[in-house]
Amino acid sequence: MRIDKLLPRFSKKSSLVLLLLAGFLALFFTQGPEAFSRSMISEAQDVREIRLEGLGVQNPTQIAFNSHTGQMVVFEAERAILLDSFGDPVGWVDLPSNAGEFVQIAGEIDGALLGLDTTALKLQLIGLDAASPYREIDLRQFDLKNPLGMALDSASSRLFILDGSGPSLLEIPVLLESGEIELAAQAFNRTNRYEIPSLRGKQLVGLAFDSNLRTLYTYSPQERLLYALDGNGAVDRQFDLSFLGAGNITGLVSAPSGDSTDAPEQRSLYLLGSSPARLVELTLAQPDLSEQLASRLPITLVNIIDTSNNAWNPSSPDPTGVDYHPGLGHL
Repeated sequence: MRIDKLLPRFSKKSSLVLLLLAGFLALFFTQGPEAFSRSMISEAQDVREIRLEGLGVQNPTQIAFNSHTGQMVVFEAERAILLDSFGDPVGWVDLPSNAGEFVQIAGEIDGALLGLDTTALKLQLIGLDAASPYREIDLRQFDLKNPLGMALDSASSRLFILDGSGPSLLEIPVLLESGEIELAAQAFNRTNRYEIPSLRGKQLVGLAFDSNLRTLYTYSPQERLLYALDGNGAVDRQFDLSFLGAGNITGLVSAPSGDSTDAPEQRSLYLLGSSPARLVELTLAQPDLSEQLASRLPITLVNIIDTSNNAWNPSSPDPTGVDYHPGLGHL
């Protein structure tokens, strides 16, 4: 029996689809999943850039958003400059003498900012005015090796710390009441540590939390890529930030959009840079649902229906579509 009698006949259009599929599989298996994921990097748009040198800031180290006042807080040594939503300075505040050791300012609690001292491994609640509280919380029990960033999810009372050892994402339950923060009862036993093997060996900077998307962000300066993580440390998306050009990124924070015409709940990601000293506002493309499903759901071949002359008379050599008729229960 001739072998071609056993195979379905394909139209030119079907053959093209098969060739494209074969090329896709060749890319995936010869260059690996990492090369494939890079081809699906999401878009980020540079909305505005605020130059900080003209405001007296030369070497910014960290950035935070104070939702209590609606101001951005840019740290430099033992002081911080306060900026309004337009990027205009509204004042300066003095900081504790060890503020330069903070790896990141995680968030705001009733007007006070939460920082992590990487030398002493302590949380510090930093008051930006005389009435704000100031206190410390020891984190040495959580075995932090190389903290790179910190973010606070106030809605679920969770503190996230990015540990460069692994790297891994540490999730600590906390209590937020009356402008104070405490470790939750049995916090050590209720703490989760999520390994991030896909980011192993990468240099990472900072951690930001978008309360709308429930997404964490960290930046890789070597690759100039922004990584989006879910609450379990899994990488959801990547954003190419090579358009930012040269310069160091020292911190990042999620905050409301600086465009007064945007909806109040609209958020942007702000990156703090040095050399030159600047603050860059980014908008990130929303994930496409079809892309998410294609990347997360397993695909299993159930059946192939031959529509050539071998099975159908008359045949259907070049179908243009398919639909389901619920009344008849047929395709």
